[in-house]
Amino acid sequence: MITYKYLDAELEKIQAELSSYITDFGIYQLGFTKLPINGILNASITLTNWFKSLNCMPTSSYMIKTHVSTKENAHVDNWVENPVWNKSTISKYVLAINIPIKNTEGTHTDFYEYIDGPVKNMEFGRHNIIYRFYGHANLKEIDRYSLSKPVILNTTVPHSVINNTDKDRFVLTFRFETDPWHLFYYD
Repeated sequence: MITYKYLDAELEKIQAELSSYITDFGIYQLGFTKLPINGILNASITLTNWFKSLNCMPTSSYMIKTHVSTKENAHVDNWVENPVWNKSTISKYVLAINIPIKNTEGTHTDFYEYIDGPVKNMEFGRHNIIYRFYGHANLKEIDRYSLSKPVILNTTVPHSVINNTDKDRFVLTFRFETDPWHLFYYD
């Protein structure tokens, strides 16, 4: 099963262009903070052109702030009712593109196979979306990546950011009305 894939981009240029738009990291709460998609895209022409070259335009963007985090924070971004495992399924908001912004060094994202145990549905953040948490379930790690460059990931596979540093990790995430499966799978 493919859980993520790295994407090539002019990351330093995108980060530099966004630095004039993202100036105060203190305004972001833990978890997701919704950002105006047009503001983000207008702040970085390189980012906008990159999305155009990928033949996908995001419909929403969020800043994800992660403090110390462990496997106990394993979850599914419950944008869809059931996990989606292949591109033949029509889906919305299953795939995300994450871009490192600040303090991603020394952190990683782990993906898991659910074995058994408790699963709890909870609202997460201020955006009224119910997430499925697997923190006390029996999970088997199946994949891992470090966010050193942009990545596309399947948010319906149980996953957790592992941040054992003393710094908050900041990541921009982009979601799509029509998921860009053409970027996720090698045909």
